[in-house]
Order: sequence, then C-alpha cells, then structure tokens
Amino acid sequence: MKYAECLSRGIRPIITIGASAGGLKPMISLLKNLDKDLPAAIFIVQHLYDSNSALDEILNQSSVFPVRFVEDTSHITLGNVYVAPPDFHLLLEDGQMRLFHGPRENWTRPAIDPLFRSAAIAYKSCVTGVILSGMLDDGSAGLAAIKQCRGCAIVQDPHEAEFTSMPRSALQQTKPDYCIPVSEMPEAFRKMVYIRPEEDVMVPRELLTEMKMFLQPTDIGNVTLPGTPSPFACPDCGGPLFEFSGNGPTRYRCYEGHGYTAKILSERQEEHNEDSLWQSARNLDQLAKLRRKLSKESLEKGHTQTAEILERRAMESETQAQNIRNLLTEMHRLRTGDDTESPKNP
Repeated sequence: MKYAECLSRGIRPIITIGASAGGLKPMISLLKNLDKDLPAAIFIVQHLYDSNSALDEILNQSSVFPVRFVEDTSHITLGNVYVAPPDFHLLLEDGQMRLFHGPRENWTRPAIDPLFRSAAIAYKSCVTGVILSGMLDDGSAGLAAIKQCRGCAIVQDPHEAEFTSMPRSALQQTKPDYCIPVSEMPEAFRKMVYIRPEEDVMVPRELLTEMKMFLQPTDIGNVTLPGTPSPFACPDCGGPLFEFSGNGPTRYRCYEGHGYTAKILSERQEEHNEDSLWQSARNLDQLAKLRRKLSKESLEKGHTQTAEILERRAMESETQAQNIRNLLTEMHRLRTGDDTESPKNP
C-alpha cells in the first residue's frame, strides 16, 4: 500500500514495533489478540543475534495475521506481519520494503531506529510506532521521528515490561499517545488506524540528512551536516563522530554510517576499553615470560647483572598485568552492582 492511497482512504495502516530483551512474550500476546479485520500492515524489529532465528515461525503460531521474514524489495500488503531477518536492517519505502546490510546502528543489526525513521519519512502521519520491553534505548530516536512527522506513538507500560530501559527512554524522549499494557494495545490499534492522517506533512531536513548518512555513508561529504563535530571516536571504525540533538535522545554518527545514542555509545566504548585492557594484560604477561627467558639465558652466559635487571623487569610486567586485572575486576563489580539491568522480581 502506498502513501497516497493511505491518505485517500483516510487511515493510518503502518504499524512499526520495536522490541529487545523481554519483548517476545508481549509480542506473541499482541499478535494473538489483533482484530482480524484491522486494515494495517505490521513491521517488527526484534533484536536478533542468532542467524538461524525462527522468530517468524514462533510468531506465526499464534498471530491472527500471517507472519514472515521480509524478502528484499517486497511489496506491502495489509493484513500481514513483516519481520526483519537476522543481520539485516528493515526499511520502508513508499509501497515496499527494503533490506539493508549496512552499518550497525545502536550496536545491532537489525536495529529499531532505522525502521522507525524510514517509516516516518515514507509514510509520515500514517505511521504508528510501538516500543516494547528492552534494554538501553534503541527505538527512542525513531519514535521521536515518527512523532515529528505527525505519526502516533505507543509505549508499553514500564511497570509490566520485563526490561524497562527501552520503554522508559521512549517516555523520556517523546510524548506518546498511549503508555499502556500490551493487553490494551489491540484496542489502541483499532482507534489509531482510523484517525485520519494529516496531509502536507513536511519531513524535517535534518531527518532526511541523517537517513542519507545511514544509507550512503560514502557520500557524507555531499550533505550539510545537521550535527556538530564531537570529541569522540567511533568505537567500531575509529572515525570521528558527529552529534545530533534536539529531537529524541542525543546520538552520534560517523562517516561510515555507524550510529549510536549517547547511552549506547557509552556502553560500546566501555566494552572497547575493557577489551583493550585485557589485551594489555595479556601483552604484559607475554613480555614477562620473554624477559624471564632472556634473564635465564644471560645467567647461563655468566651475565649476572643483566640477568638480575631482566628478572626485575619481568616482575614489574607481572605486577602491571595483575594491577590491570584488579582494575577490571573492580570495573565489573561496579557495573554489575549499580548499572546492569536485570529482569524485574516476580
């Protein structure tokens, strides 16, 4: 279904859903209780890390609409549920879907923000975006884009979400039309679909530019950057990051198209730093072994003073390696004690 047809029929038939940790159970419940006559097409991004995912089959067992993984450049038909396959972003264009094996966004592929952002650009006020349970804040910027283009927003009530970060972030970054339990969403869909979409909606230039940066990173020099240069480097490619703010969460994007919210950038850099520290500890262990080997050879040759110096330096390397391990242990303790989100207690 194309955008012009949505306007002519006076409906909002495009429903985009984003979920991560703890999102499968509410998604099954939601699809099971949809109105069979709902004139809508539903598009789902669930963070997937298994290339052999059977998410489409799992959802199809209970959904009132047929569910399938998207195939590239498929046409949009109402009464269907379309799921982003593993390792591909799902994007919407006017009347069709597109798979994009582009840069990871918010540290994942598929990511929620690209689907929501592309839907907002292609279908403007004809879109309803939904955020379910998940960690961190993927989807918040995309939901803000949907609202910016006069679409509708629904957020799962954080009090019932297994993981609350994504719903809470969405509530902080945009004013949703509904913040409700999943059991109330089918009724909300029935209402939202029949709210007449606004016409003549202008897509903000900075939203178009950000989408171009995502799709065509090699052409980034040909666009006027709405963001400002930041002092941060991309943890995936090392390139400079540009900051975007003013609509949704603060986020960053590099010349290669990698994108992060500030929160996810912080998490990614922390992991990158931890990997570097572990590598440094291993390097120091290897250096200690090499110095001890050289010390032994020097001693065998009668070079006592050189052997002592090498042994002392080997011990220094071992001490430095242990100090790094102690630091990593303390970092882990602080992170798991204060910052790591766990499921709510039953």
